[in-house]
Amino acid sequence: EAEDYAKAVQQLFVQEHPKVDVRQLIRLGHTVKDVVSMVQDRETDVVVVNTKDEDQLAMAGKAYSLAVELIDKPMLLL
Repeated sequence: EAEDYAKAVQQLFVQEHPKVDVRQLIRLGHTVKDVVSMVQDRETDVVVVNTKDEDQLAMAGKAYSLAVELIDKPMLLL
């Protein structure tokens, strides 16, 4: 489901902005340290993060931690 959604968004974005290189990376269950390392290793310009957590009224704990760790990267928080 996540891959299908990401692929659809990627296709639409590339149609509107053909000169932009869009890559998707979907991982489940990784630590914040792993995600930060992946973002830095891939020279990522924008990070998109799902912030929904059923147990929380506010932002999910991992999304908050990523926002703090990746303060120098633009992020789209969904």
